[in-house]
Amino acid sequence: MPARQNLAIICLCAMPLFVYPQDSLNVRFVGGYPFGVSYWQTGGIVEGHGYVFFQSGSGLIILNVDNPENPVKVGQILSPILMNPFLKDTLLYCAGYSRGLLIYNVKNPSQPILLGNCPTTDLLFRVFVLDTFAYGLYPHQLIIFNVSDPANPYIISTWDPPEYSFTRGIYVRGHYIYTCGPEAYPYAGRLFILDVSDITNPLLIGELPFIYSQPHEITVAGDYAYLDVGEIINISDPTNPYLVGNTHVGGFLLWENNYVYYGCGGSGICIVDVSNPYSPFVVGGCNEAPAGMITKIGDYLFGNSGTDINVFDVSEPVFPFKVGEEKLNAIHTIRVKILGNIAIVSDYYDPSVGTIDITNPQGCFEMARFYINHHYDAWTPEIAVQGNYVYVTALDSGLRVLDISDPFNIVETGHCYIPGFRYVMAVDVQGDYAYVISSGNYGLGVVDISNPQNPYLVAGIPYFGGHSIFVAGDYAYCASDSGLKIISIANPYNPYIISECNFTTYCDYIYVSNNYTFVRDPINNCVTIIDVSNPYSPYIVSHIPHSGKPYVSGNLLYLACDALRIYDISNPAWPLEIGYYKSINLCGELMPGYDVIYANGYIYLTTGYYGLWILEYYGQGVQEKISPTLSSNLMLNSISRKISFSLLLNRPSRVKIALFDITGRRVYYETNNTGSGIHNKEINCNQLSAGIYFLRVETEDWLATKKVVLLK
Repeated sequence: MPARQNLAIICLCAMPLFVYPQDSLNVRFVGGYPFGVSYWQTGGIVEGHGYVFFQSGSGLIILNVDNPENPVKVGQILSPILMNPFLKDTLLYCAGYSRGLLIYNVKNPSQPILLGNCPTTDLLFRVFVLDTFAYGLYPHQLIIFNVSDPANPYIISTWDPPEYSFTRGIYVRGHYIYTCGPEAYPYAGRLFILDVSDITNPLLIGELPFIYSQPHEITVAGDYAYLDVGEIINISDPTNPYLVGNTHVGGFLLWENNYVYYGCGGSGICIVDVSNPYSPFVVGGCNEAPAGMITKIGDYLFGNSGTDINVFDVSEPVFPFKVGEEKLNAIHTIRVKILGNIAIVSDYYDPSVGTIDITNPQGCFEMARFYINHHYDAWTPEIAVQGNYVYVTALDSGLRVLDISDPFNIVETGHCYIPGFRYVMAVDVQGDYAYVISSGNYGLGVVDISNPQNPYLVAGIPYFGGHSIFVAGDYAYCASDSGLKIISIANPYNPYIISECNFTTYCDYIYVSNNYTFVRDPINNCVTIIDVSNPYSPYIVSHIPHSGKPYVSGNLLYLACDALRIYDISNPAWPLEIGYYKSINLCGELMPGYDVIYANGYIYLTTGYYGLWILEYYGQGVQEKISPTLSSNLMLNSISRKISFSLLLNRPSRVKIALFDITGRRVYYETNNTGSGIHNKEINCNQLSAGIYFLRVETEDWLATKKVVLLK
């Protein structure tokens, strides 16, 4: 008799192990204001109208450009991941970095619908689509997807370039793939030409090395390939490509009607006549506005500047000119406070304070923005909120007081310049006083704010290396060069240090809750928990092995570090990690979390260039969901020779169920339209060998994955 098989759950995972480490535990992405620096874009005609889709922060903005002089935002795709889009007909294919290939139906661009998703083993950062295949790029690999069924894309083959070569740009025509990229050493690059007559077996048939040139973009027309570093390559014989000319222009590029259009970054656009590829020449350009990646629709070129879209009329290539723009004006969030349904954030990229309406997490919008006069190009305004006033640090110009009683119209109502304070860097408020930290002659300053229109300094303590401050009751707790300092402020006119807890050489952020302080120690890459029940005798009780800006609500500690981490601190001596949320940035690194706060049942996390995220923690044993509109109860049972689970749907949905082995090979798949309610599902495992498997369930609104072990 064959050995009996049993299934045992050994852990819960938000994404399977074969996915690059973008994952979550007990935390889901709800929405937010994820718009910041822009880079990738695509565009074209959808159902008779012109649209540009451009990545901004960690989301996508959709513009209607029927009137190029006045682009109108008509939709967006909220996402905790970066996406590089490619438009083909009414489908938007997105290279979703750590989440692989995502396919959206954008027949109605104001309401994009996620159709399909194919996880990948590495960061998918580029995609090109031709016919029923999508050609994606990892940093060191080409990957080909079958997308004949957009709801069920899957990988059919891959190709690895030689060691030390990278894949960056891609263009596909006929049964040839043209891809280029830099080489790790020396400073050089290479063009590769692959034959995919047999789509399951890409073959390298031609290549061309470049000396002192590292191409990242490529477009192909006729018998020639054009690179972003200016080179023009004859590819009439794909097995023998060779250099024929150079435009001496660099940037993102596209070809149309014997012209190559370049987005040259801060230099605007440049147009080169390549009717004779052996002797190209510049015919026109426009430096009125920056343009990086470009999209051409009709007679107009849409250039991505990083913060907005600039529109150029190129109907006459010899005389292009700017005709319109769409200003993103995004806040690169660094600090956040919550006041009702308003998020008050500060921007480190261009020092300012903004208000964001967060009533609807999936429809957040900027209400107002106030730019702070300063003498420095980049710094981080720290903020504290009390009533309708925001207290903002402004380095050598002291403490600023902003009135946000009308959140659509922020005004400065008071200003306290503090003599002897070199840089005002941190602030907290309590009652009639603001407590500020400075790197100048005073470490702590006490400012009377009983009249916000006329704040003034009343007392201070000489410099002691303070970097952050938290005020609670009669005490101010400061993160300093040496650790924790506790200051009596029972009499605000006579503050004095009563105790210290020295344990490091630099601490920068602090939070106080329930007789404990939580101090970020970046030197030792941890958060130190200190018992301050007796402020005169503080002592360390434990350390958390992650360095993040802390925030405490109830028994939960939230850390803004490599995105978000959550700890149960019901016993501060034994903190337990119970949740996290991570994502990947443009460089393939974990996105940073800068500040975090819990309010209104949500977690608000600032991610700098990638916006303000609104997340939700909903307890152990529950997996990430992409949308809050659907709740699930995905539970696995240990039943002989079967994987059985129950699924709770709040509304009808198309459900896809897949089982993967440890290598990422799909061993089971089904898809069907499922009504609302509780559904019991089973997968027969008689034909499966013992080992680790991943069950992945996806609806139109969310996805979840659980890891199971099949034992003989």
